[in-house]
Amino acid sequence: MIEPGPLTVKMRRICLELARVRGERGLTQKDVERLLGIPSSTLSRIESCERAVRRDDLSALLAIYQVARPVREAVLELHREANLPSLLEEADLHVHDELATWVGFEEHAVEIRNYEHFLVPGLCQTEDYARAVIENYGLPLERSEVHRRVAARIARQGLLRREGGPRLNVLLHEAALWQDVGGPDVMREQLRHLAALADRPGIEVRIVPGGVGAHPGLVEGAFVILDFVGLPSLVHIEHMVHSLYLEEKPDANAYKAAFNGILAVAHGARDSVDLIRKLGEGL
Repeated sequence: MIEPGPLTVKMRRICLELARVRGERGLTQKDVERLLGIPSSTLSRIESCERAVRRDDLSALLAIYQVARPVREAVLELHREANLPSLLEEADLHVHDELATWVGFEEHAVEIRNYEHFLVPGLCQTEDYARAVIENYGLPLERSEVHRRVAARIARQGLLRREGGPRLNVLLHEAALWQDVGGPDVMREQLRHLAALADRPGIEVRIVPGGVGAHPGLVEGAFVILDFVGLPSLVHIEHMVHSLYLEEKPDANAYKAAFNGILAVAHGARDSVDLIRKLGEGL
């Protein structure tokens, strides 16, 4: 499980990856100290995300761990980008650590798979819809904090317009289309926006019909899977007051299987867009 910490999100991912591959190679921190001269105490702080890893040390560690070239290149590229400004920083938005962590992961992903049952995903929300969700989330938020969270959610969507941005695959239960969030005018605009997004290259929205019967989404609830080049996939599960990140391969594979199981009962892409537009026109 990944927890927020003082390092940038990308640097934390590097440190955790170093710990993972060392374990896979069966090396102890003392073994690495003998091989490279990096003190085991320093390596411990790196692997626990208390200290950033220098690029030359990173290259040496990847070499003795015999990391495959595609993974090595991905990690080194991530290190190069570790201190570049995020979408939120570019927009001069200061948000809580949980959100900053999540945005950092999203920005580095090559594919995002999102299942939602009651709400349109944050990456697909209009500003008014996002405000209605955040204002009624059940947390006592000041008006300024609501504004910051709405602005951050809209800023996140910039990654879908970036050249080479991630592919987005959304599975959305039909119930979310009927959920009256913000009133008819807000929902009408939201459904129009969702249909327009689904027509864009690299974005697919599939609707899960309400009468389809049992499927994995009824058990698991909402979740997001992020896929990366050369790095393990990451699963994100959001709760009201905190988020859970899973990166162990069996966990990620279980959620990928769940996503595929839900996909198997969903409407096709074209039928889904037609349904979204039909419901939007009826409001």
